[in-house]
Amino acid sequence: MRWRRLLLTAIGLGAVVAVIATITVNVLLPWSVEILVPDFPKEQLAASNPTELNDKLLSGALHLKSVRGMDKAIYLFTEAPMFLVRSWAYFFVSSVVAAFLGGLLINARSAA
Repeated sequence: MRWRRLLLTAIGLGAVVAVIATITVNVLLPWSVEILVPDFPKEQLAASNPTELNDKLLSGALHLKSVRGMDKAIYLFTEAPMFLVRSWAYFFVSSVVAAFLGGLLINARSAA
């Protein structure tokens, strides 16, 4: 198998495996685990710096709500997609490397 074809196959396989792993690890497995999400307008979140937000949260001026299950999945996909993208990137890199090395081993074995 040519190097270019092997690399493209590894990238395609890695992308599919990374999507499945990201959804499984971040959404399906912790389905019943609750997370705290902001229960106030986004404008209030964008207008404050992190120190002010922390002070307001500790004083109780800003409220958080607990979500799990489908509400948590919707929150992750709509409000925190970069969390999922970062997780996907970790899985993608390791999956591509594993698929490429596996392809090299299979090619070496079949050539021998």
